[in-house]
Amino acid sequence: MTVTTSLNLAAVRSGIAQVIKSGIPEIVKVTRHVDYVEGVNNLPLATIGRGEIQGQDITLQGEAADAQLGGYDHLVTWTVTVYATFQTVVEAQELDDILAGRFLDAFNGNRLIDPNGPGAVDSSRVPLIVPFILDEEHAPLWLSEVTLRTFIISSL
Repeated sequence: MTVTTSLNLAAVRSGIAQVIKSGIPEIVKVTRHVDYVEGVNNLPLATIGRGEIQGQDITLQGEAADAQLGGYDHLVTWTVTVYATFQTVVEAQELDDILAGRFLDAFNGNRLIDPNGPGAVDSSRVPLIVPFILDEEHAPLWLSEVTLRTFIISSL
C-alpha cells in the first residue's frame, strides 16, 4: 500500500537534521528521532521530535480561505533536544550560550530548510530555546530543548 501526501514531513525532518549537521559543528551526532541510546563519545547529541500540526479548521460556516488556490497552511512544531555531559554548571552555561546562537543563526538564516533544493518549508523560526538543565533520571546528563516552528503550504 502506497501512501502519498503533499505534506512531506520526512523531508522536513531530514532537512532539519542536515541544517544541524552543517550549521552547528559543536553537535557531534544528530538522530532524526527521539531515541537516545548513544554513548558518551557521541555527545553533544541532537534528537528531532515532531510535535503538533496546526492546519486550517472547519466550522459550521465552512472552511477558512486558502492561503493560495488549492493550498493548505500547516504550522508544524518540532523539538530538537540536545544531550550533553558537563563537569560543572559553568561548562553547561558556556556551551548553551554557543549553541543558542548557532541554532538561531542556522534556522533563522536558512528559513526554507532546503536539503534537496528550495521549498521543503515556506518559512521556519526558532521561537524558544530552553537552556541546559540537569536530567534528574540520568545524571550527569544535561539536556536543552530548542523549539522550531515550520510553516508549510501544501497542495492536494
